[in-house]
Amino acid sequence: MRKSKDDVLSVRVLKGNGEDGDTARGKALVITSTPVTSIVVMRIAERIGLKALSVSPSDAAKSCEQLQPVIVIVEEEACRARGRDLLDSIAGDRDGMAERTPKVVLLSTGAEHAHARADAVVAMPVTTDALQPVLHRLVFGDEE
Repeated sequence: MRKSKDDVLSVRVLKGNGEDGDTARGKALVITSTPVTSIVVMRIAERIGLKALSVSPSDAAKSCEQLQPVIVIVEEEACRARGRDLLDSIAGDRDGMAERTPKVVLLSTGAEHAHARADAVVAMPVTTDALQPVLHRLVFGDEE
């Protein structure tokens, strides 16, 4: 049976670099308030080869420290749901990680909600055309 181009790409992404079962490009930590947004964001992150993991806002800071993602994608609504500012909490953990400092992308309902702790802000609703180039730039340091 001949494999399609998509099957070959999937095998390459799943094989990764052999270190802890991760992809060669690292992990993306996704923190959203709704499962639908989480699924959409995870699929977009996986398209550039990241291993996307979704966590609840209450587990975000702990997960950021344990998983050491290359990028954290957090929805503005999840920040509000948590009570205290989730971005400040993640950024505090981020400041303590000398070796691997994750980039932070804020998914916002409006451009006026830019946050000093975010490396990039993407408007909601999330689309592949809006988020994928931002992730690519932050992870690889260049445009797609």
